Amino acid sequence: MQKSVPMNRLLQGDVGSGKTAVAAGAAYFAYLNGYQSTLMAPTEILAKQHYDTLYKFLAPLGVTIALLTGSQTPAQKKQIRQLIADGQIDIAVGTQALIQKSTRFSSLGLVITDEQHRFGVGQRAALGSKGNEPHILVMSATPIPRTLGMIIYGDLDISILDEMPKGRLPIRTYAVDTSYRERLYKFILKYVNNGFQAYIVCPLIEEGISEKAAATEYINSLQNTCLANVPTGLLHGKMKQADKDAVMQDFKDNKLKVLVATSVIEVGVDVPNAVVMVIENAEQFGAVT
Repeated sequence: MQKSVPMNRLLQGDVGSGKTAVAAGAAYFAYLNGYQSTLMAPTEILAKQHYDTLYKFLAPLGVTIALLTGSQTPAQKKQIRQLIADGQIDIAVGTQALIQKSTRFSSLGLVITDEQHRFGVGQRAALGSKGNEPHILVMSATPIPRTLGMIIYGDLDISILDEMPKGRLPIRTYAVDTSYRERLYKFILKYVNNGFQAYIVCPLIEEGISEKAAATEYINSLQNTCLANVPTGLLHGKMKQADKDAVMQDFKDNKLKVLVATSVIEVGVDVPNAVVMVIENAEQFGAVT
């Protein structure tokens, strides 16, 4: 960011590696030099998570941060957009609401896009066009082929976070067959009773069965197990985005102890209390998934 040309960089790192902390540092550097920053996330729950994190890091340093999403009232959005345009907001965090024509910046110097593979080329370009050649930082744990091509041909620089924060416990992974199912559910129940949460990810088991039917059938089967009385949520690709966000928010708020989901499960959402993940028929998922 100290070079004479705008930065165009991918920040790649696994979940929990500290990408948001790096983004916060970049936004603070822009603030110190008199420029605004914006961070766009694909969903409202993820945008709210980033807003909370940046607020915790930077508000004590005098940085003003605002959240702009589609679910806010017209009056709220109008007020926030006016503050951004007047330069009274240093960091604007939000969803696609940031790229609408009515969102204008006073001095945009840094554009950050989280989970960049969830946005189209035009959407990312629209956000960048709101500044005069701003620095561009995109973040992802799983870059798309187009992004990798840009890196190879020199159109995009890359920084890699290849270590986890100090003190992070290693993840233990076990591969078991279906004869362990009862023990597995008891294992989940033990952690739930200790105040923790769990994911159960299931693929489409058979051709001809819809994603919704497969996930619903699985969650119904839990009624015959030791998890029958555990608050459990369902997440699949046929749900409306607002319904998905509501379920993820309930899980994040610890109202749901177990979340049964297909591969649509939200990327990037931080639920530190969820310490167990079960992947059914793992051979049906790719390595990136």
